[in-house]
Amino acid sequence: RCQLFPTQAFTWELLDEPGEVKHKTFTLTGDDAIKLFKAAVEAARQARLPWEDEITLKPSDELIQLVARSQEMATHQAEASE
Repeated sequence: RCQLFPTQAFTWELLDEPGEVKHKTFTLTGDDAIKLFKAAVEAARQARLPWEDEITLKPSDELIQLVARSQEMATHQAEASE
């Protein structure tokens, strides 16, 4: 398990053409990313493109068992190191 924390601002590069040397570099805050996403969804709806608002994800039984086993192993490792 790990947690990732940024050490600097996120920088994005827009690659316009394959093989192009110059790239457009920009930064985007979380709030700006959300605004951009919502604008893109609205534009897609206006163009009558299909869009699913909510998708329900259901883990497989195998994944549930794997996560439970991983948590059990982590518990045993923590107890062994005490």
